[in-house]
Amino acid sequence: MRKMEDLNEAVFKATLESIHSILAPDSLLVSYKKPIPEDQKEAAISLAKSLLPGDIIMTQTPGRAYTSLRTMAYSYFDHVAVLVDSETCLQVGPPRVRLIPSYHFLLFSRKPFVLRVKDNIRAQFLENIRSLNNQKYESTKALTTWLYLVLYERFRITLKVPSEDRRICTDSILSALPNIQEIREKYSDCLDFGKIGSHSLNDFLVLEQKGVLDVVKLPFPFNLSDSSIKKDSYAAVARKMAKKQGIEHTVLNIRDAASVAKFAWSLKKTKYRRVYGLLCAIALYMRKMEVPGNELFQILSLVWPKL
Repeated sequence: MRKMEDLNEAVFKATLESIHSILAPDSLLVSYKKPIPEDQKEAAISLAKSLLPGDIIMTQTPGRAYTSLRTMAYSYFDHVAVLVDSETCLQVGPPRVRLIPSYHFLLFSRKPFVLRVKDNIRAQFLENIRSLNNQKYESTKALTTWLYLVLYERFRITLKVPSEDRRICTDSILSALPNIQEIREKYSDCLDFGKIGSHSLNDFLVLEQKGVLDVVKLPFPFNLSDSSIKKDSYAAVARKMAKKQGIEHTVLNIRDAASVAKFAWSLKKTKYRRVYGLLCAIALYMRKMEVPGNELFQILSLVWPKL
């Protein structure tokens, strides 16, 4: 029975890696195996040494696929990890929670943003974090959380994510806070956990705004994102920046879609070119009229050329 589970897990991991290698080659699922330029690696290692165990690292995954996913959920970040020591981070991702070198999360290209728990709970928080190692990651819950968040953000449709105890990065890390139940009750109106039953990456920024977590000022050039934050909270600024990124990448994706549409139109099979031509027309209309949900086409325009 155990061997069968291991086999299924290995097949699932290989499948995910294959998909990500095509659609999101910079995702940690596949990029951690690739060589990193020495200067970038050294800068990330140096940054890790300046942080404390228990620091929470929020990151962006480079590339259009993850930019589209972030934009649809109004999230500036798409992943979060915890520094266990200067050399390793706890990565809550498929297929299982594991420890990987910390420099992968602190590369400049991933725009790291670091939050710090209060000193009086750091030891317990770290102990809880370490206990997560090797637990199974729940990809289904991660996808459901993202979908329900999009439905709420875009259309104010409220659905609750089932199975709170299943492991995804946001829930696992915030659940490791010793006082998380008190926090959820106190800030239920502000947190996405109170709306969809699961924590989002924006919840980390909300907790910083409420004083539960502290921002760690990073050295140059990692602190460039701080320069745009003045009187607004980090949560508000991150939301604005996510929207701005979405507009930029919508233009890029529609440009690519136009070239693909020309190719599709040249196909002999009329039904395919008509369908794709119609999709392009709908997407352009949605964008022009600012119809909510127009970013959905970003995913289509990205995936279609890969098929």
